Amino acid sequence: MFREPNVLLPAALYIRQKFPQGVPIRVYGSSDWSEPWSLSMAMKLSQGLAPDMTPASQYPIDATELSEGRVAVAKAGFIALDENRVKPDGSPNDPTGTEYERANQSLGSFAQKVGAPNVSDWRLDGFMTREPQRHPPAEARQQLDTFNLPTQSNAHWYRVSNDLRDSVSYRHATIQEDLRQNPITKPTVVFMRNLWVYLNAHNPKNNEPQLVAQTLGQQMPKGSLLVVGELDTPSGVQRTKDVLQALGKQIPANILQTILDKQALDLPGVLTRAGFEAVPASELRVLGGNDEAEGRLWVKK
Repeated sequence: MFREPNVLLPAALYIRQKFPQGVPIRVYGSSDWSEPWSLSMAMKLSQGLAPDMTPASQYPIDATELSEGRVAVAKAGFIALDENRVKPDGSPNDPTGTEYERANQSLGSFAQKVGAPNVSDWRLDGFMTREPQRHPPAEARQQLDTFNLPTQSNAHWYRVSNDLRDSVSYRHATIQEDLRQNPITKPTVVFMRNLWVYLNAHNPKNNEPQLVAQTLGQQMPKGSLLVVGELDTPSGVQRTKDVLQALGKQIPANILQTILDKQALDLPGVLTRAGFEAVPASELRVLGGNDEAEGRLWVKK
């Protein structure tokens, strides 16, 4: 939960700032629903920053996912969180501990940074409860077995509150099909994080990222917002390449080159040509963000 909090949390405040009366939000590639649920929590918690904040219900979240099994598990109201205690990757201020603990640390730190009057409320505790047993609860187990989904050996299951579960939708759809069947016709916020490189890797010759960007550029009205992920940025792509090259001795040269070629995606250029403009990181710093937000939010011109 709250993966990349230095982007998602200030993005929630930016959405409130740019759309004070509310705006529909789409989340593509929802996976285990960590992102839509985290975003919903951020909208609910930020409602308490000021008495006149627009209710979170005015920011409805429509979440879709390619895997029917993942949709079913999320719809049942369960999520598995990583129990590995991660060490900092460089900054001594990076949160440590399990995924649950890291999320709480990030929420508390952000709440203090933006001067929230109710810092103690910025925790996962009010939105989900830890299952007594480590193995998947019966309702989740049923869906895992039905769809033949693997379980994480290093994770613990949590039950999502009804309030949080009811705050987002659960739909099975591909990005391209959904944009055809449910075109965007009014100002909208679209989250497509860490998906673009996979669109490119699927078949680079099909120009799938370019086609999706063009469709979004044609459909999304001026002022709409697109949010992308770290893996989609040039620095994220380069880090992936570095890891792959470090593993080069373990991968046949021809296969390694094919993988590297599929990572060659200039997303900033693709989005610029589709009519989007990057939001300066400086605009997110005043909302509690940092340099990690560079190139992550894009406004339709």
